[in-house]
Amino acid sequence: MVYNQAAPNLVERQRMKRDFCEGSGAAGGGTDPARRIRGFTLIELLVVVAIIALLISILLPSLGQAKEIANRVYCAANLHGIGQSLMVSSSSLGDAFPATNAPAIPNTYNCGFAGNVTTNITSPDALLGQMPARRPGSPIACMWMLTLQGGAPSKMYLCKSDPFAVSPAALSYNGNYFDNVQDAYEFSYSIIYPWSGSGTSPNWRGHLNSGVPIMSDMAPLSDGSVKNTLAPRRSHQANTFNHDGAGQNVAYGDTHVEFQFDAYADGGNDNIFTVGPTNGQLPISTLGQVPGSASLTDYVMVPVRKYDGSME
Repeated sequence: MVYNQAAPNLVERQRMKRDFCEGSGAAGGGTDPARRIRGFTLIELLVVVAIIALLISILLPSLGQAKEIANRVYCAANLHGIGQSLMVSSSSLGDAFPATNAPAIPNTYNCGFAGNVTTNITSPDALLGQMPARRPGSPIACMWMLTLQGGAPSKMYLCKSDPFAVSPAALSYNGNYFDNVQDAYEFSYSIIYPWSGSGTSPNWRGHLNSGVPIMSDMAPLSDGSVKNTLAPRRSHQANTFNHDGAGQNVAYGDTHVEFQFDAYADGGNDNIFTVGPTNGQLPISTLGQVPGSASLTDYVMVPVRKYDGSME
């Protein structure tokens, strides 16, 4: 049997088209309120922004702390590498570390920055032979001798947490070698005072034990306001400017490195940023001057840095 359905008339065709558009939205985008795409309200957007801001405020300190911990590790690796280079150097110098001549005035030191002036010497070996007399009394020049020996590149003297030292010193210019770092913003560390009287200190040698500190993050000038090395232990005011004042990396005689939260870094009562015993500590409050004579069991770090980054 053949079923013949009459074709819908014009009114029915229009109704069918309207129902299709409103029901499925395929033809005209849809006008059914129940199926219409709904956007965010202003209040909802503000809530989302507030949540994001809260998450950022929670995460940022953690990210900053993680970065500082990474910088401490990098700094410790620098000091460990320098310590190993000193040991290698001492093996060919009768256990002595590289050292310039002692300062003319006892219990003083200078930085002796080279500035932009090079020597007329084109061989590091030739310059090494002249270094003791060229930069007497300069602890940084002692370390520059290690660099001239090829033991420690100048970038190894930079701590990533140092707010002042940001670029490595140039070794030479146009083939002529520098006899020291160029300025205070190329060096992040201090060493134990390397002289005793008119000669090199017995402490500045390669046979020291694991309890003897030989290097640290840059010691601060104790001006009594910004920094005070007589402040209570673990006080940021008594610590280096590096690492946000939280403490300092210290390298020891066997080249191991420890992060110390205060300057009493010899395992006892000796503050490496002052001269003298606990009951009579003398802070370094003047650039270039060490108050009194440090004994062989009193370790004091030089040079020191002022609050503005200067060192002399």
